[in-house]
Amino acid sequence: MTGNPLHNLIRILSQFFRAVWACHHADSTELLRQAHADWTSQKKWFWPKYGRPADSTRLLADPALAWCAQRGFDDDESASIVETAAECITRLAMITNPCAMPHVYATKEEAAKVHERQGELLLFADKAVLNLRRLAGRTGEAWVPDVEDSGNEKQSNVETAPAQATAIDKREQCLAE
Repeated sequence: MTGNPLHNLIRILSQFFRAVWACHHADSTELLRQAHADWTSQKKWFWPKYGRPADSTRLLADPALAWCAQRGFDDDESASIVETAAECITRLAMITNPCAMPHVYATKEEAAKVHERQGELLLFADKAVLNLRRLAGRTGEAWVPDVEDSGNEKQSNVETAPAQATAIDKREQCLAE
């Protein structure tokens, strides 16, 4: 990886967030099918590169922690922000089939429970990416995304992900926990 490891975390977390968010808000079987296809393409590179969940969290967090420490940001708050983001990326990557709106399924009650749990994770991930952006700004290397016509963010000065996000970014500014 080249560039700022905080930007790498922001990029991956933002892409995963958008793809799962699109699934989470799909309100028809066709939209869900399309969103699942996008999610599958978004994360297909992740597990071969990062291995098992415990390894992925460390492989994501440790370069960013070292980078922050080299710049004098080795405080507990900065470490917590990085660790939380790495954990969110790993937890999102562990979702095999993100749940759509419960009315799309025949088993609405069970779907509603899964939808609620995944919704809480999405809100937590949204807060994590906002905190990462704040930390990047504090280090003097702020995250400044290029906004493409599709509404997706693209960071031009860091390594790009193997798969670019194609889901529409419907995110509302939400803070949880």
